[in-house]
Formats: sequence, structure tokens, C-alpha cells
Amino acid sequence: MKKNLFLGFLIVLFCLGGIGIANAVIVNINSVTNHDGNPVSIFFNAGTYDVTPIGVDNGGAFNAWNAWSYVAGCDSNGENCSYGWLNRYYIYSSEFGEMLLTDHNRYANQSLALSNAISTSFTLTNDATVDFYIWDGDNGSESWDNSGGISLDIKMNCDFAVQHFETSTGYLALQDAYDDPLVVSSDTLLINTTELYENLIFDRNIVATFKGGYYCDFLTRDGVSIVNGSMVISNGTVIIDNIVII
Repeated sequence: MKKNLFLGFLIVLFCLGGIGIANAVIVNINSVTNHDGNPVSIFFNAGTYDVTPIGVDNGGAFNAWNAWSYVAGCDSNGENCSYGWLNRYYIYSSEFGEMLLTDHNRYANQSLALSNAISTSFTLTNDATVDFYIWDGDNGSESWDNSGGISLDIKMNCDFAVQHFETSTGYLALQDAYDDPLVVSSDTLLINTTELYENLIFDRNIVATFKGGYYCDFLTRDGVSIVNGSMVISNGTVIIDNIVII
């Protein structure tokens, strides 16, 4: 039996507004418009961030980009093309300078380019703006015939996904935190701005509050947490605040 689930979703819907400084974000870089003179600029808190190229199937707007909008001269594996799909992109910040991410290849299709795209990470010692762009001539001077773009999934790299507010104990999974005997009735579990892949079962006779959208320090809160999976409440009460379950 699902119990108090509707209350949880009411709280989620009430708290979704107002995402400010990024802690987790998808960046879509258009190969025509987002050049070095017009990057996608995001303001991040200090910390370490993981950058993963993603495609349309995972929430991005693009899979790869093509500097000529056609394909020619590929080998039998669909690689080493004279003209083809690319996975090249740039990241820049005054904190660490310019980073070029590419495997230096050209592909017959977008899927091949995406599957060989390069992930990375960057560290900010202070809150700072980070620029994301595709270079094809200074200020996009050669980008007029481009197509596609690059999509990046960017998440802060945190030691723990969940923290028990009352004891500051950290956990990698929400279910593990809820099951810990340290968590007693009226306690609160804080969740950072991340996406957890869990099927949750809440079966303890306690009242537990889950608050999402925290940065890695679990002090600053300005985002939304996502749980990708099912949720069943068979006992007790769960109060959900700033968490989306999909």
C-alpha cells in the first residue's frame, strides 16, 4: 500500500521553482551560435565537477556536430573521415584556463562521434563563471555551414549523496540512509543536487523528512534532487521537499 505519497508530491511541486547557481546542469552547445565569442556561460559554486557528453536519448539537445554538414571519405569502420561528425568542444574559466576535449577523429554518423566523446572534470577554488563553446574560426567565422552541437551533463562531484542532518553521517544512497538505525522519527535527510537511481521502500514506523537540492557541503540549497525509480511507503510517514521522483 502506498501511504502519504500524495503529500510528498504536493511538496515537490511547491518547491521546484528558483534554481540559481548551478550544481547540476545540462549544457547544450550549438555549433553555429555558441562559438568563442558567444559561449554558453554558467556560474558554478566552488568545487569539482564531472563533465559527461550525452545525446538526445539522455536529455541533451545534440548528439554531435558537423563542420561541413555532410560526410565523405570514411573508412570501413565509419571513422577517419575527410568530412564528418565531430565531438570536439572547449571549456574555459579564469580559474583553470582553456580545455580542449576531442579524440581528433571524424565519423560517418552522430552515434559514433558521441560514443567516442571525451569526458572530463574541472575544479573551481572559488565561485566562478565557466564558458562552454565550439571553435570553428575566431568568433565563429567558419561556423555558418555547421550543423548539430554538443550536449554535456555536468554534476558536482560530491563525497556523499545524502547526509543525516542530526549526526552529519554521509551515505551514497537514499535507501541506505533511511535504513540506518541512526535515523529516528522526526529526523531529516539532506540530498545533494544529483540524480539517484534507486527503487525506494519506506517501511519503518517513523516520520522522516527528505530535503533535496543541496550542494556538496549540505549547507547551501538552491536546486532540485531527482530520484529515478519507484517509491513505496508501507509504514510510517515520509515528507518530501524539493525532490522529483521519475
